Amino acid sequence: MFLSTIFSPLILNNKTQGVCLIIRNITAQENMKQTLLLNEKHLKHAQQIAKVGSWEHLIEEDKLYCSDYFFEIFGFDRTDHVSMEKPFQFVHPADYDKSLRKIKQAYKGKNLINEFRIYHGKTNELKHIQVQAETIWKDSKPYKLIGVVKDNTAKKKLENDLIKSNEDYRYIFNNLSAGIWMRESIRGKLTFASRGVGEILQLPLEKVYEEPDIWREMVPNEYRVIIEEEFKKLVKGESISIIYPISIENETTKWVLEQTIPRLDENGNVINLFGMVTDITSEVKKQEKLDYLALHDSLTSLPNQQSINNKINELIATSTSFALFYLDIDRFNIINNSLGYQIGDETLKTIASKLTLLIEEQGLVGRVGSNDFIILVESYRSRDSIKIFAEKMIKEIEEPIVVKDYELHVTTSIGISFYPEEGNNKLSLLENAHAALLQAKKQGKNNYQLYSSKNDISSYKKYILDKI
Repeated sequence: MFLSTIFSPLILNNKTQGVCLIIRNITAQENMKQTLLLNEKHLKHAQQIAKVGSWEHLIEEDKLYCSDYFFEIFGFDRTDHVSMEKPFQFVHPADYDKSLRKIKQAYKGKNLINEFRIYHGKTNELKHIQVQAETIWKDSKPYKLIGVVKDNTAKKKLENDLIKSNEDYRYIFNNLSAGIWMRESIRGKLTFASRGVGEILQLPLEKVYEEPDIWREMVPNEYRVIIEEEFKKLVKGESISIIYPISIENETTKWVLEQTIPRLDENGNVINLFGMVTDITSEVKKQEKLDYLALHDSLTSLPNQQSINNKINELIATSTSFALFYLDIDRFNIINNSLGYQIGDETLKTIASKLTLLIEEQGLVGRVGSNDFIILVESYRSRDSIKIFAEKMIKEIEEPIVVKDYELHVTTSIGISFYPEEGNNKLSLLENAHAALLQAKKQGKNNYQLYSSKNDISSYKKYILDKI
């Protein structure tokens, strides 16, 4: 309990006759005083934590009353009051006129909201300040301003760092050959697309922003179903990676790799999609070329040994009868050795073209060695028809070949085996046709021989030894 006592003397005839004592209970007032002091202390700490200072400005008297943190923000020593001119001494020159104009508007009754920069009075550090104040009226005119001032330097630095970081990312993204994009939800609007997106699609970025699904329309119909199935995974929060072709305006086809990552909220709903689209046309073409070369001869573009083997196995699996021709260009090494390999290569390509025209759609012709070819003829009418075809090939190959002003005369030897008569598997058929070929060479070349099991195998061995 707090008490207040007042002692008053009682004077009569200039003599003190007694004392009057007045005692008052001031506990309530004292508690209120302590509460105000505590609140003031809390307010001071709160201002320091929030980096906010409070102030009042009497307009006519030009007296500015400020909290401790106000002085700390601006960087000058505390006094009871200062004029409004004092804090304006620290305002950045580029923000001075705007700040002065706003304070004058507040003097006329308009509430004050302003952001500006100052140089700290003691450290000369550049700070970003935010001021807000309300105009108080008295006797029908503005009387004073009551406001707060906040140090936004840290926040502004963070914003500037974020802006710079975004600019850095934007610069990087815009200089990548890949296209980077972001959109709201699965079918939401496009919020960012790098230059790479427009370059890959060969479209202005403005059109891509206006129609974010435009490149889906560039996808062939047979691939759209695949893409839609993949996009269903995004709803579940799964990332996807898909390869598909697009048809651009000049009617060329590009292959693209699209990688998309969904961003989910706490309820599992997709709120953003982040994606990258890459032009992989050159890689696809390289792979197609590798796949092609795996099954075709690089010089003549005819099917190679692997293709021939696959076709033989396929025909055997379906029990389709066929004849196998094993061709060898006679004395071809003389052309290579005397005229060079370039002339030899051109000669082989010409022979390959002749054989292709002869076979048409009756079968398959392939190159299996330096100057060896294999022809498969399916469902032939009779062995006689095969003999006629062999004679036709020999005559066609005998026709002069002109390569770079050289007129060349070449011949071929042919060995023939039949499925299923001369073998029920690939190896047997090839070996038997080759044995017949060796027999043809033994007979003086430029002829054909049908395989016969009656031929003495010793002749084959002798031929091999003669070649060594």
